[in-house]
Amino acid sequence: AQGNEMHVVYSTVVNNVTLAGPRSLQCTPDAGPAEVRNSVLIAFGGMSSVDCATGTFSNSALDEGAVDGDTNLVATVMDIMTFFNPQNNGVYTAKPDTALKDLALWVTGDPRIDFDGTARTDTDSSPEFAGADKP
Repeated sequence: AQGNEMHVVYSTVVNNVTLAGPRSLQCTPDAGPAEVRNSVLIAFGGMSSVDCATGTFSNSALDEGAVDGDTNLVATVMDIMTFFNPQNNGVYTAKPDTALKDLALWVTGDPRIDFDGTARTDTDSSPEFAGADKP
């Protein structure tokens, strides 16, 4: 809001619940530029998951906004269990060898470890696991 920038990089936002409105990401009309890259945004069906006109989305698994031929992967709520182990205290850890493998594209400045300390690549333009966790 209020013209601020937002950068969501190597993040996992799944199964959020709300009574109204988007469940993964909402940008207000006065929001500044928003970037979602190398991430996973999948909500529990029924409503639009993403409402962010100022957003650019790349190398991510999205249940909304992915277009055939771009760098994103179209995902559904069913993919949550395909991509992740059952959640434990709200944390979804990635399963190996899913469509998230090699979906992300690491660039200088990106995190060199995932949320639990597993090393990521540190070579520009190298494929990497999308989302917060790398199995």
